[in-house]
Amino acid sequence: SELAAAQEQMLLLGRKSARERVASFLLGLARRQSGSTAALVALPMGRSDIADYLGLTVETVSREIQAIRASGLIAMPDRHQFVVVDPQRLAAAAAA
Repeated sequence: SELAAAQEQMLLLGRKSARERVASFLLGLARRQSGSTAALVALPMGRSDIADYLGLTVETVSREIQAIRASGLIAMPDRHQFVVVDPQRLAAAAAA
């Protein structure tokens, strides 16, 4: 499973756009934390940590999260939590 996770991370960094990277990150986090995408999900990392993990700038991560939120794919009650509102569209946004 660690090898599969490493391969997925390499694909994420090498072939996906910024929007796809952020959407993949949020979708994966929701699935890992709650087992589904309908629950309130804790965002334990700050924007700079997410940016480092995804190979993006902090500004890009913030801009993409805001765009995903404005598209109605996620809701964010605060900076440290989110809810996946439309799992199918978020998964489509995450697809390469």
